[in-house]
Amino acid sequence: MRTVFVLSILPAVPGLIAGGGLGGAVFGIPVVLIQIIYYDSPVWLLLILPCLLFISLIVFWFYPGLSQANYYICSLVSHFRSNDGRTEYVCQIATQPRTYKGIRGFLEDADDVGIVYIEDGVFKFHGDCYGISINLSNVNVELNNIGYRSLWYAGRRIKIILQPQDKFESIDIVERQCWSAMQSRKLMLQIFEEIKANIARSEIG
Repeated sequence: MRTVFVLSILPAVPGLIAGGGLGGAVFGIPVVLIQIIYYDSPVWLLLILPCLLFISLIVFWFYPGLSQANYYICSLVSHFRSNDGRTEYVCQIATQPRTYKGIRGFLEDADDVGIVYIEDGVFKFHGDCYGISINLSNVNVELNNIGYRSLWYAGRRIKIILQPQDKFESIDIVERQCWSAMQSRKLMLQIFEEIKANIARSEIG
């Protein structure tokens, strides 16, 4: 819960810092001029808050690496990385049905974070809570938009639909290593295509 709480607080910090710093730099001069011209008017108070909020929104929307504290996530899962040169991705997973409910399920839309990679047609995930191996010959995969949480622009989610006899109905995957929205969209498409290619190879085999 301590880690979940930290991850709930950290995303607000970059937006506040960026909003304060950039807002002061970009809008500081106009605000000062307005205050000089209208010395007895509190108009600058009405301008500064919307400016800060607008720039904070830009940071949250276009730079999910900052707004979702991906730098902290990457440091948390660094011990799972291997040194054999394989392609690995820092991702979060959410299982269906969800593992965590209640307060933790409300604060965190993931059930675990860790390293994802594909080896010999097997999708593998290593995290603090789960170690998952999925034979890609028995699954379906979809690429969905996250929706309102990222304003339908800044995020995608990969859904691996499992067989009815498996422990979970499906597993949702979202990358947690990129800094910008465009990088995130590109990486998610790359992971999706890699999973699809391995499914196709397993069907041919």
